[in-house]
Amino acid sequence: MGFPTFSAKYADVYEIQAQQYEADISTFLGYVSGAKAQALQANANVLVFAGVSTAPNGKDETADQIYQAIVQTEDIVAGYWLCIPSPGTSCPNCVAPNPQVAVDVLRRLNSPPHAQSRRQRP
Repeated sequence: MGFPTFSAKYADVYEIQAQQYEADISTFLGYVSGAKAQALQANANVLVFAGVSTAPNGKDETADQIYQAIVQTEDIVAGYWLCIPSPGTSCPNCVAPNPQVAVDVLRRLNSPPHAQSRRQRP
């Protein structure tokens, strides 16, 4: 839809709402890559983040699904926004929040070999 092209133009930071695709790694990767390219075309200095979620659109995700989405895109974006949604007016389809999934993802990101490989990057 080209949303990143006009929304990143004057922004310092742009966050891609990609979490709804995280269960399908190839779709998530393509969406994040395409949105980042559009954002950078509009503003070469914008810092780009991607969204991941424990339950996008009310569908529970596993820690492994989220972790794999991050691993496949961590060289593309500067970081992530991790959402732990709960039911409410802004998310009527959301299920009960499950922070343990987020904790498991963060532990995996902080444990060897992943944490070690991140420290070795320039």
